[in-house]
Amino acid sequence: MPSENDHHSSSGASGRSAAQTDSGSSPTTEDELHKRQRELGETQRLGRVGTWEWDPENDEVTWSEELYHILGLEPQRAAPSFKEHAALYSRESYRELQKAVATALETGQPYELDLEVLSATAPSRWIRGRGEAIRNENGRVIRLRGTAQDITEKKRTQEALRDSEERFRLAAQSGHMFAYEWDVRSDDIVRSEQAIEILRIPAAVQSRGVDSLARVHAEDREKAKAAVAALTPGNSTYRVTIREVRGDGETIWLERTGRGFFDEAGNLVKVIGMAVDVTERKRAEDLVREGERKFRKVFRDAAVGMVIVSLDGSFLEANDEFCECLGYTEAEIRHKSVESLTHPEDWLVLKRKLRGLMQKGVAFRQLRTRCIRKDGGVVDTESSATLICDANGHPQCVVGEVLDISERHKAEETLSNMNRRLIEAQEQERIRIARELHDDITQRMALVTVELEEIARNLDPSSRKTRAKVRKLRRECEEITSDVQLISHRLHSSKLEHLGLAEAAKCVCEEFSRQHNCQVIFSQQKVPSQLSYEVSLSLFRVLQEAVHNAIKHSGAETINVQIHGTASEVALTVSDSGCGFDPDSPKSQLGIGILSMRERLALVRGTLNVSSAPRRGTIVQARVPFREKAKAAGVGS
Repeated sequence: MPSENDHHSSSGASGRSAAQTDSGSSPTTEDELHKRQRELGETQRLGRVGTWEWDPENDEVTWSEELYHILGLEPQRAAPSFKEHAALYSRESYRELQKAVATALETGQPYELDLEVLSATAPSRWIRGRGEAIRNENGRVIRLRGTAQDITEKKRTQEALRDSEERFRLAAQSGHMFAYEWDVRSDDIVRSEQAIEILRIPAAVQSRGVDSLARVHAEDREKAKAAVAALTPGNSTYRVTIREVRGDGETIWLERTGRGFFDEAGNLVKVIGMAVDVTERKRAEDLVREGERKFRKVFRDAAVGMVIVSLDGSFLEANDEFCECLGYTEAEIRHKSVESLTHPEDWLVLKRKLRGLMQKGVAFRQLRTRCIRKDGGVVDTESSATLICDANGHPQCVVGEVLDISERHKAEETLSNMNRRLIEAQEQERIRIARELHDDITQRMALVTVELEEIARNLDPSSRKTRAKVRKLRRECEEITSDVQLISHRLHSSKLEHLGLAEAAKCVCEEFSRQHNCQVIFSQQKVPSQLSYEVSLSLFRVLQEAVHNAIKHSGAETINVQIHGTASEVALTVSDSGCGFDPDSPKSQLGIGILSMRERLALVRGTLNVSSAPRRGTIVQARVPFREKAKAAGVGS
């Protein structure tokens, strides 16, 4: 902007020159002039307005003192020439200034511009520059003069307002909302432009209140009118959720919030507010309510026990099936905890499962526990549970399913007893056959062997071929006797009965190695010395079956057998690095060997796990819970 040099200074200089030439001027007049100059300077300072004047012929510029302060320059220095003003403003501002000055010099047209002032040490500032032409007696423009007002704060406020309006516009677009203002007296409504998209009405920006009310759903119209009618000077805000019919005929949900403004007489004159399209939220809420309704129906009508449990283990709700199972009413159940209804021997296991569920979200399925009825009876149950979280993933409660398996448990017990009797009968038959083989067949075979040797000695020396055949028969009888003894030992191991599981397992592994020309490596660690014969026999039979299957099917040259004992269980592991198989295939699941091992272990509450894959070997692991009869029993080494 062409700045003039200090108009105040210029005026001062003119005043001093006039005083010197006018010997008639009195001191009082000069004092009054200085006073007016000071008042002018103070006025400029308060108004943040500076003055300037420019002589284009010699490019001389004068500024008022306040203009120096506005532009951030020292008042002691000379005002920059118009050419030097390029360094004061942004490129765009200086370009506009040059154009306005050129027009003013040519036509005498005044100008008003907002110019950006640059600074190397502070943020840029803004001034509003005004300029006008001064003509000589011939009408030619000889000077320009004007003012410069600091409008930095005003500019920043305007920019902040624009930013705020832009943020509001973006928020309104993303939040599907629009602002509105209703003049109650004229019934005119003015809305923000977002209303056009939401209401699908081209004239939605400006309309009348009666038309807006007509678009409200008939069932919600009275509610909308009542919300506005309830506004008073003491209760000037309202919130109401209503349905409204859009221009395309579709019904949407709007949540309207507003504030009423009243005149001195307390009459409502204006309402300003926001309307938010909550259709999607309403639909989501409807879906949630429908889901909750279906869940409630399934929960209440389920043929199995269903419960809702708080995070501290208290019952919140229970269906009729669960209440009938335990003999309580639902009101009584709500005063109970999970621990109070769980058999003490099963609580620690269930507690660990619940802790894992609540802390890590790990659901559990078909966990067998016993529940205590109101009358003190015990109910065998199978429980499953899952964790329910809110939208932010915070745990809220646990939903559980409790199935009464008492009848099934009785059937399983009956079947287990039958299997036990069958296996016991099988073992008795094994013992009988083993004894007959050992006491009868092997003895008779031994006599045959002795007689054949006697025959061979008594033959004529010339009958060498006959003697060789007889002695060959004797050797074959000895081999048969040895095989019969092995079969007898496998049918019934006297070592298992007299020396215990570890020693019997070691011997049978050695027998497998000798008979099948492979390595069956046995190791044991902390095998309890006083295992019950039933547990020892079950593990021994599983070992025999697993090693036999490995020798027959795996093709491995080495088989590892390990028995490991802890304070609570005994584990048997048989592993090989052979061809392996798919344990999930129907053929593998129905194999007689695996089925027989599972049945034997089930009788002693044991479990069997078979891990294998084609060309990756097989691991058979049997686990049987163990309770020492006395701590003094010790541990076998």
